[in-house]
Amino acid sequence: MPRKIDDLNAATIQQYKENPVYFSENILHVKPWEKQKQILNAVRDYPRVSVRSSNGIGKSNVAAQVIMWFLYTHKNSIVLNTAPTWRQVEKIIWKEIRINHQRAGILGGTLAPKSPELQIDQDRWYASGISTNQPDRFQGWHAKDILVVVDEAAGVNEEIFDAISGVLTSENAKMLMLGNPTSVGGTFYKSFSSGEYKTFHISAWMTPNFTHFKITRQDIIDGTWKDKMGDELAPYPWLIQPKWVASQYKMWGLDHPAWQARIEGNFPSVGEHTLLPLDWIEAARNRGLDKDAKN
Repeated sequence: MPRKIDDLNAATIQQYKENPVYFSENILHVKPWEKQKQILNAVRDYPRVSVRSSNGIGKSNVAAQVIMWFLYTHKNSIVLNTAPTWRQVEKIIWKEIRINHQRAGILGGTLAPKSPELQIDQDRWYASGISTNQPDRFQGWHAKDILVVVDEAAGVNEEIFDAISGVLTSENAKMLMLGNPTSVGGTFYKSFSSGEYKTFHISAWMTPNFTHFKITRQDIIDGTWKDKMGDELAPYPWLIQPKWVASQYKMWGLDHPAWQARIEGNFPSVGEHTLLPLDWIEAARNRGLDKDAKN
């Protein structure tokens, strides 16, 4: 077995480039579920991809797969990823990247021990994580093959999106946005009606732990989800669970903005009786977590 991906022949690299799911399964040794496979293939096929979803669908996991597929199959490529807070960059997506890199074994490259950076060829071929409120930090990144991945995209400042647009000018420039649809407005929200993006909507009901047992929204309301599961465990313990959704139904009800965003994967409506929009609450929560932000 080759000890680094550079040792693979050009035909094999091309095969991985053309089939990101095959790369995930055979190099990263992960088994993406159906919607993750569709996202991987969409990034291959479209310059702009946007994913709105419930909690717990494996967004960060598939984002890490996309980052590593693009980086290792596009020579001298640059991959940037960002999120509203440094914690979300460093502790979530880059945690997945580190796990995948270690499990793969043959990828090569230098993974920085403490910072979100993976170098294959210094200053020419690398992936880097950035979280900042300073748009000028997105200036000067240029390569023929460049990918920008925006996690929790609903919470990213619009000035950052404006700066990112200046990065996406090259021949094979791509962007993937993922997130809970918590904010009615901005680039992420508009991407689902602009016609410029390949879009995905993933509700809890579409995920494997629900489809496996044929659990529906009505089953959660009626409590019949328990009968459908019986004593069987959910096949994907790391994805959203029927038990958690049932508890949130009791807490929120169907019309709560958090239910709409975090279970249904829908942008919540902001009615006349709404005191604080959901995205304001999310921003306030994140602000207290970002003590180690890199400005």
